[in-house]
Amino acid sequence: MKDVNETVAQGREDVEYLKWMKGSLDVIHSDYADIKQALEARNVVTLERAAGNLTTHCRESKETMQSFSPSPRLQPVAERYSQILNQSCSLGTFLEENAATLNVTNETTMQKVEKNMALVNDSLILNN
Repeated sequence: MKDVNETVAQGREDVEYLKWMKGSLDVIHSDYADIKQALEARNVVTLERAAGNLTTHCRESKETMQSFSPSPRLQPVAERYSQILNQSCSLGTFLEENAATLNVTNETTMQKVEKNMALVNDSLILNN
């Protein structure tokens, strides 16, 4: 009976983790959309704010992620999301620190944003 109770408890933990991850992904996705819009509008002030939001939300998510203990079955998903958060945090920090001097017309900058945004979108598909 103990094994069954442990399995049920782990199942609940996994469900809670996936619910949290979905909400976290929604916020991160919204931050990327704001960054992309700021880049397209060439609005440095909005870019700094959106990039700062991305960095903050990624750090908060990485911290909250530590409170979960997903099952071995979910470990690959958790590890992938952790990598996405790390990449997103790095990009957010870069954009925030360099927004004033960044060439917002540079295609490479937009490609980095779109590449990371695609990772987030792929993760959203995982959770639907």
